[in-house]
Amino acid sequence: MTLEAADACRSFSERARSILNDSWIASGAPTAMPEFEDEDNLFETGAVDSFLLLELVYSLGMAYGVTIELSDLDPDQVSSIRGLYTVFGGVTA
Repeated sequence: MTLEAADACRSFSERARSILNDSWIASGAPTAMPEFEDEDNLFETGAVDSFLLLELVYSLGMAYGVTIELSDLDPDQVSSIRGLYTVFGGVTA
């Protein structure tokens, strides 16, 4: 991975985590959001449920100007931050 690609991936990860954290807080969850790595399955860590995943995909799409058809999503592809980065085509904005 080039330095530019690594920076884009890190930026995407930070944005996704910020969206998740804001949504977690807004939900009134009684505990802190679970910690996870970019490769971890977000469902298994408890960081997302299906509704929060849809919100995350929508918010990332708005942030990067990318439209993702929900019918085209493969659950295995969107179950991690790294997978989402791939689905979004390695956005760099």
